[in-house]
Formats: sequence, C-alpha cells, structure tokens
Amino acid sequence: MNPRLKTSLQWTTFPPELLEQIRGVFDEGFAEWRENQPGKFIAEGRLYATELLFRIGYLAKGRLAQSNFEVSLDFDAAKQNAVEQIHFAVDCAASLLQEYIDQDQDLHIFPREWQEQTINKRKVFIRVSTENTELEAEADRLLGVSSDALVQGDTDE
Repeated sequence: MNPRLKTSLQWTTFPPELLEQIRGVFDEGFAEWRENQPGKFIAEGRLYATELLFRIGYLAKGRLAQSNFEVSLDFDAAKQNAVEQIHFAVDCAASLLQEYIDQDQDLHIFPREWQEQTINKRKVFIRVSTENTELEAEADRLLGVSSDALVQGDTDE
C-alpha cells in the first residue's frame, strides 16, 4: 500500500481487531454479492503523520489479482478523531465497492492514480489497484523487510 503524500514515510497500522471488525462489516454488508463471488475481503489501514490511508480489497477464489479500493484523507491527530476518520474512509471505500458491483465489476472506470473527490463536503482521494496483499506480504517476509514494530517505514520523516 503506497501513500498519496510523498511526506508520508512512517506509519502505524490500524489495530488488527479493528481491521477484523471492518472486514466483518464488509462480509455482512456484501454477503449476497459474495454468494456468487467466492473469495475474501482484506482490510488494511495506516495512519501517517498527516494522512490516513485505508484499503479494502477483494480476492476472488483462484485469482491472483485482488480488486482494491483505496481511500486517502488528510489527517491531523491534534484536530481530528482518528476513529471518526477511519469510519468515514470505510464508508467511502464501501461506496466504491458498491459502484464496482453495480458496474459489472469493472475496475477500469476508477482512477489508478490518486484522484480528488468531494464527498459530504470533504476532500477525499481515491484510487484502485490490483496488488495482492498476501503475495506482497510473503515477498516482504522472504526479503526480510517486514516488521511487527508499532511504527514502521523510513525514519527520515
């Protein structure tokens, strides 16, 4: 997962329990669609110093390409509630997923590079990707670049 802002170098991942809850919300909310699309949702999130990044991905059974819907928000921990911002990002990603379903599962209608949108009078940046989360994590593990540290990324921030 790559941030929108070039200054976003260090991050903290969303708590695993929260990501599990979010995944459950998507499992439940899109249960009817999933009946015809065997696979699983993968939720990821990062908090940077000035950016909140959330991704919900769907990996269809037997596929390598994962359909990812990414949302980036400007974030100021001193002025904003992180949980409220996460909920807003999740809602935005759910709307993107619903549009994807409504458009016959065509990712080509979505931007591949960050694109600014206004949702509920708020600036939101969206994009899609096909990066396979599990394959990327395994590659990072094999290369020795994965970490369980609370704060991850470059220390130049």
